[in-house]
Amino acid sequence: QSTVGPATNASRVMGDPKICKVSIVGIGMRSHVGVASKMFRALSEEGINIQMISTSEIKTSVVIDEKYM
Repeated sequence: QSTVGPATNASRVMGDPKICKVSIVGIGMRSHVGVASKMFRALSEEGINIQMISTSEIKTSVVIDEKYM
């Protein structure tokens, strides 16, 4: 069932098939400081632009261009 329409007030939904999501997940992320920092540093050192970041207590996810997969 489509989410486009009155339920969301959206006129259209767009996607991008040329992206990928990279996540680090683990209960230890709550107690080990700097895990996400290491991921961001590694991406930065490779010149990889982060398009989106999502976090929770035990997970950090980023969306990057598919060419870096």
